[in-house]
Amino acid sequence: RAQLRAFVSQNQAFEKLAYVDELYRQLYVGEIDEEQLGDYLILGYIAGTGDKYASYMNAEQFEEYIQSSASGMVGVGIHVVNNTEYDAIEVVSVMPDSPALEAGVQPGDLIYKIGEESVAELGYETAVNRMVGEEGTVAEFSVRRGEAYEESIDFKIERKKVESTTVTYRMFDDSIGIIRILEFASNTNESVKEAVEALRSEGAQKLIFDVRYNPGGELTGIVKTLDYLLPEGPII
Repeated sequence: RAQLRAFVSQNQAFEKLAYVDELYRQLYVGEIDEEQLGDYLILGYIAGTGDKYASYMNAEQFEEYIQSSASGMVGVGIHVVNNTEYDAIEVVSVMPDSPALEAGVQPGDLIYKIGEESVAELGYETAVNRMVGEEGTVAEFSVRRGEAYEESIDFKIERKKVESTTVTYRMFDDSIGIIRILEFASNTNESVKEAVEALRSEGAQKLIFDVRYNPGGELTGIVKTLDYLLPEGPII
């Protein structure tokens, strides 16, 4: 019965969508961009589910994402997620040797304004795209910081090519090594292997993997990393 109700509800939704589509194709005075329409249909579906962790990228956006995660990016050097509670871009980590680190951007900062436009008005994807630009140009944005986000700070940071370092490591004491995974890229598993081997050579008997503020990343990078660390068996 539950499956039947879901089927009926799904058909009603598609019939309604088809009716709206027919009206637009008959009466709309502008031109419909079919590719853009398809992208927004998927974005609307995801938004309608209420799943705040899901996102969608078209082919061009996905290619840019793969390139940036594999070989670095031009920007200020931050990892971010969508903070829906405050309609802001939340900084989850700052890349080593990045313009953002030098300027004083901190994990937990909420970017609420890009230039003179608010992130809430721009929308998350558009606002994030505004942060990226050509090398040598300046990113202007404002963040809120503090326990109640009462402090407002303005930044003007020159964009540079930032290498996508996803793993850092250090010894905590004579026997414990700490490996921090900033995000998962296609080559993260190789970096984790190098970190483990280096720490073992320094005498580490125990390892701590720090994934605080890690926003996730490329699925294959996550699976390969876990395949290296976990006993044999299914991962997903």
